[in-house]
Amino acid sequence: MAELLGAVAAAAPLAQLSAQILSSGYAFLSKAAKTPIEVRQLLTEAAAFDCVLGRLQNLPYLSTPAISTTTDDPVAAFHKSGIFKEFTDLLVTVQRALDSFVEVDRQRVANLAKRLAWPLREKEVADALRLSRLRGIISRAIEASSVYVISDLSSYRDGESLEDILTWLCPSSIRYQDKTLQRNLTLQLPGSGKWFLDSKQYVSWKQDPDDHLIWINGLPGGGKSILFSGIIQDLQSTNTVKLPGDVILNYFWTPNSETYKESPTVQFLKDLSFQFVASSEGCYHVALRMWKRKAGSALDSSEYLPLLNSFVSQCSRVYLLVDALDETGWQDPQETKTFLETLTHLTGGDKLLDKRLEGFGSSRKSTWKVLLASRLHALISRWTGSWRREPALAVSIDTYAKPDLENFISVELSRRLKVGRLRLRNAALEQEIVTKITRHAGT
Repeated sequence: MAELLGAVAAAAPLAQLSAQILSSGYAFLSKAAKTPIEVRQLLTEAAAFDCVLGRLQNLPYLSTPAISTTTDDPVAAFHKSGIFKEFTDLLVTVQRALDSFVEVDRQRVANLAKRLAWPLREKEVADALRLSRLRGIISRAIEASSVYVISDLSSYRDGESLEDILTWLCPSSIRYQDKTLQRNLTLQLPGSGKWFLDSKQYVSWKQDPDDHLIWINGLPGGGKSILFSGIIQDLQSTNTVKLPGDVILNYFWTPNSETYKESPTVQFLKDLSFQFVASSEGCYHVALRMWKRKAGSALDSSEYLPLLNSFVSQCSRVYLLVDALDETGWQDPQETKTFLETLTHLTGGDKLLDKRLEGFGSSRKSTWKVLLASRLHALISRWTGSWRREPALAVSIDTYAKPDLENFISVELSRRLKVGRLRLRNAALEQEIVTKITRHAGT
């Protein structure tokens, strides 16, 4: 365990460095004109790497003293091999490259006639590819490390792999949560969402021992999914005090070619099952018992909700975040009602427990921290108003996120003006345009 903790400790300064690079990098992109695509590639990889660091710092078994690891653990082994130093050196190189781009942009602005060339691009491409390769190695090591910890338990020595059970619960073809999260985070401007993350309501929602529900609502395109992704990142970071038995679940509903095959509710239940088992040793044991009872045959859709309630009994605190809830009825409006009824059974007092799993493992009273994001929707409004007999805290992003929206519009307008996609005869009109677009956005 000491080696693994050392690896996690080594990730802390890396996280600070990557955050600094992202902050200065996106600030640069918002101001510079016609920046090479290589700069964006570097920042995209840095943002993805930042997410991997968040996963590393929040490995579920770090808060479980009973579980021991040795130097055979993949993450600990990589740390011992010096890969984190390689990452640090690479990020420092990225920072220097970014500094050079900033300096050249300053000179280009000061001497428009000369039109200085951007610095060499081949190295930036190579660094982006190298960062991507190393990120993939660490990401796979984190997954392997989780498997390693469970495989060290006596009950896991009968041949079943965690990967087999996860695939049995939820085929990888319908899992796109991590990709959606990473894509949204790359679109997030520095400082956006602080109005919510620093609010007393959100801090109370995170830390209070009682059940709480927050409903973030607003017009389409108002930034709900970007804020939602920032909240997930905050929960996964060291800003949130983790307790043994904590599980963080997130779900982005996004219609795609795979979502035609099953209803949104069934996909939601399958994805949550996957996340519970991937995050909790206790949930893994419950799933393993069910897997043996079913002899590996597929679960019926009606079996997922009782199984999930059995997972919940293994956890002390469950953070559940669901985005685009209103879009679950994009093909069948009745589906949104079904989805909400499922949420009631899962998070409310009406528990549908699987009798075959009763008495297995620990059973504890779980605290639910639920956060939903959607457009204004009458059915969702009624449901959130009666959840657990206590009304939800409704937050209108249209009311509070005006500074974020204005910042985004200002950055985008500046970028288009600098690359020549828009032209203004009077530069003083720029702020007036930002103000009017912000005022009438979504109307």
